[in-house]
Amino acid sequence: MAALTSLSVSLLCVGLLLSVSAEQKIIPAEPGQDVTLTCRAPNNNPIIVVEWSRADLKPKYVLIYRDGHYGQHDQNPSFKNRVDLQDRQMKDGDVSLILRNVTTEDKGTYECRVKQEGTNQERGFKTISIILLEVVEPGKRTGGGEGGGEKGGGGAVGLIVGLIVLSLLLLLAVGGFLIYKRKPAWLNRYQPPAKPAAVEQKIITAKPGQDVTLTCRAPNNNLIIVVEWSRTDRGKEYVLIYRDDQLDLDGQHPSFKKRVDLQDRQMKDGDVSLILKDVTTADRGTYECRVVQEGTNQERELKTISIILLAVVEAGTEEGGEKEGGEKEGGEEEGGEKEGGEEEGGEKEGGEKEGGEEDVLLD
Repeated sequence: MAALTSLSVSLLCVGLLLSVSAEQKIIPAEPGQDVTLTCRAPNNNPIIVVEWSRADLKPKYVLIYRDGHYGQHDQNPSFKNRVDLQDRQMKDGDVSLILRNVTTEDKGTYECRVKQEGTNQERGFKTISIILLEVVEPGKRTGGGEGGGEKGGGGAVGLIVGLIVLSLLLLLAVGGFLIYKRKPAWLNRYQPPAKPAAVEQKIITAKPGQDVTLTCRAPNNNLIIVVEWSRTDRGKEYVLIYRDDQLDLDGQHPSFKKRVDLQDRQMKDGDVSLILKDVTTADRGTYECRVVQEGTNQERELKTISIILLAVVEAGTEEGGEKEGGEKEGGEEEGGEKEGGEEEGGEKEGGEKEGGEEDVLLD
């Protein structure tokens, strides 16, 4: 059980570039825990600036560290006195972030960037790691695996669940034997419930203005009654709902109107992939695909098929590629320029390759 759950926090590598690829992870945690978001610079060149940010916040900065101290001018207030570097000496390039007393408000996509001496693009920011932090209420997460510094406790839960399952199996074995003695024909027609399908997880990158396909495929050929696409940060408003052979526009979030559709409304072979047109940076986030199918054990209950993190990268960015000329960076003046506080619309986020994706299966 623990081994299966650990797959959910496996490393997701998206773009392998000629220099250094941006490491991507999904890390789960529970409210109240301390969590470590890992990030390591690729070489031993001296690190000038460390920047952790979350694009959906204003200000977006979680932590900025330069010249041996923190820059707090542009730090988002929700992280004050709650974040620190795991090693301020940054030994072996370790610039991992410790986030204390996690809450559900902390879930989101975190980006780790550094400036190092001796890089090809002198003093340019380079994206090292992108981490999706999922904060789950206690008891709602499947399994009991640990991820990125979260606290344990899954072993005890697994033991209790195992004992309950074992007891139920014993009862079923005895009951099955008695039924077989009395109703053998009925028993021969009995089919055990199918093993639940795994939840597919992906990270997909795109550039503003592109059309992107978020893939999702139902696990069998049972008739699909409802398709629901949602985004975790949009509350009760949906990205797309398809039922009764048509789109249901009630409850759809305004930002997705006339921009989304199913790739195949016939849903051939269970294909319920979503097409999102004219992508913008506001579209980045975590998308969930769920369906209702006929003939399932829990009829008319939505089943999660796929979870996709959409990362939108500004067009024209290069690996490590931000130039200083006239940009604001971090709120502190350095040679007549300010470092770290670039305006979000114009900053460059390097290191991610368009369209890169890898799957992670949660059993």
